[in-house]
Amino acid sequence: MGVSNKGIIFDIQRYGTHDGPGIRTLVFLKGCPLHCLWCSNPESQSINPELMIFDEKCINCNRCVNTCPNEAIIRFNESRNYIQEKCHKCGKCSDACLTGSIKMIGEYLSIEQVLEEVKKDINFYRKSHGGVTLTGGEPIYQPEFSIKLLEKFKKNKINSALETSGYGHWEFLKEILSLTDYLFFDIKFIDEEKHKKFVGVSNSIILENIVRASKLMKIQDKRMVIRIPLIPSITDEKENISKICCFIKSYLQGNELIELLPYHRLGEGKYKRLRREYYLTGLKPPSRETIEKCISIVQDNGLKIHKE
Repeated sequence: MGVSNKGIIFDIQRYGTHDGPGIRTLVFLKGCPLHCLWCSNPESQSINPELMIFDEKCINCNRCVNTCPNEAIIRFNESRNYIQEKCHKCGKCSDACLTGSIKMIGEYLSIEQVLEEVKKDINFYRKSHGGVTLTGGEPIYQPEFSIKLLEKFKKNKINSALETSGYGHWEFLKEILSLTDYLFFDIKFIDEEKHKKFVGVSNSIILENIVRASKLMKIQDKRMVIRIPLIPSITDEKENISKICCFIKSYLQGNELIELLPYHRLGEGKYKRLRREYYLTGLKPPSRETIEKCISIVQDNGLKIHKE
């Protein structure tokens, strides 16, 4: 997906400390083949630019209404209404908005543009043993761009990490991993039907790729962290955590660390701003007791918990 000399990015965050060692810059690539019901970055799923609408910032100036060439934004009963099927994502409404109540998510950037932004903090990377983390979305969804970007980081001696679901062609993932210093790999389920139900796709490719990735990272003597999201009554059940641990013990190389990611509601408001339905409304984060039980399951299986 995408083109090799430019990639579509929806955010670049500086001074990260939870996605790899040291101080890091997080480069969020847009586009993901998964549709996890709990996704906290729904704006990352589409490979195309899209509008995010912040109603609370609107001052009813009508600049967006008057600017839109397709009448995708109209006024009705003192409210602003966005008609998605009419929107061509031209971004004119976003440019016209004075308060940031309409924001275009996703920008095509060149390798050099991303590198220029990343290099602003190169001194922090060196002092903290940090670097850059490619995340998303799914970096494998823009493979040529991710590979060329990682090659640039390596040439500039910038440490790199990858966050991935593993859903993609192994040939691309293998090349990306050869350029990556640190790997975060997600596992949500071992059960394929549950994976299809809650994530939207089969997990067969993911499980095949994590086995391959584990072997490759061990050969290259690189760190690999397996992340398990704890979604109440969905992924945090004892049976699911136990199956994941059993799979790791049976098929991986044994040098992986496990990181548990408790569900949070920080992304819930984004669905409304994207004019999309959020299917887990009202779901609360897992209790401390539940998290401790999941940690115990991991440790009882002889696996190590990752700590930054």
